[in-house]
Amino acid sequence: MKLGINGMGRIGRTFFRVLWQNKALEQLKVINDIMPKTHLIYLLQYDTVRGNLGVKINETAGGIEVNGHTIEVHQHDRPENIPWGKAQVDTVVEATGIFTKKADLEAHLRAGVKRCLLTTSGGTDIPLYIEGVNEADYQKEKIFSIGSCTVNGTAPLVKALQDFSPRSLYVNVIHAYSSRQNILDSYYPELRRTRAAADNIIPLHINLDLSLQRLFPGMKDHISSITSRVPVPCGVLADMTFMLATPPASSAQMVEHLKQKQQQMARIMQVTHDPIVSSDIINDPHSLTIDGEFVQVMDNHVKLMVWFDNEWGFSNRLYDWSNRLNNIE
Repeated sequence: MKLGINGMGRIGRTFFRVLWQNKALEQLKVINDIMPKTHLIYLLQYDTVRGNLGVKINETAGGIEVNGHTIEVHQHDRPENIPWGKAQVDTVVEATGIFTKKADLEAHLRAGVKRCLLTTSGGTDIPLYIEGVNEADYQKEKIFSIGSCTVNGTAPLVKALQDFSPRSLYVNVIHAYSSRQNILDSYYPELRRTRAAADNIIPLHINLDLSLQRLFPGMKDHISSITSRVPVPCGVLADMTFMLATPPASSAQMVEHLKQKQQQMARIMQVTHDPIVSSDIINDPHSLTIDGEFVQVMDNHVKLMVWFDNEWGFSNRLYDWSNRLNNIE
């Protein structure tokens, strides 16, 4: 497997670290990002959330070198101009957050890759596959999405509750601030995003409900979602309230059900009874961790609180997909 990454923001750089941790960095052949190479090296080496990479990154004439492995680095602003084919890249991870339409992603194929993996949900014309939900349905499409961190952090739980016939879902994704917010009050097209991220709880609209309805069409028009951005640099607590057609008899019964599902989705989902807080979830590779202390059943409603590291968990799903695609080759 020969990988390329387009876009070295939080997800691109975290995926780089996951590859390094799993001794799989040799798979990465090409990086493309418009930032200067000196800045790329610095941001890969040092990270406020993750710490020092622990190995020296050296600059080369055409890229970077890490522990004897050389990676090409390019700075093209359009997918069609990136020399994927020349480097014989098989799969490109599209992580800019900019090129999310199918027409843009097809440009990667014209540039020489076999397939393009999108790190956000994309449009309905782009197949969506989520680990723990429908990854077995993958049909070897050349362009597909593995969703976002929030889809991966919530969809497996919706899947786990199908035994109770969920009828509706309300989700508030209490989410770390992101680079699309301002550190101080400043202009942004969306009014609430003009406010200082480190000093406010900021509610925003998100499209999580649309992605979940694609995955669970039986719940179409019965899923609602918002996000509340809070002053932490990483970590998510998703507050999920389901209405069930056939609810369990008690909260304890629901916990036992979730523990059984945990055994079936060991890499994806876990249940904890530890009194954790957001910093405790940092660097956890699971897509989601259910807080067992806050499983609440009332009549036909169940409230669940779900933790996840919005960068590390998702980047581990990227790594899972790179392994799956390698086995398909």
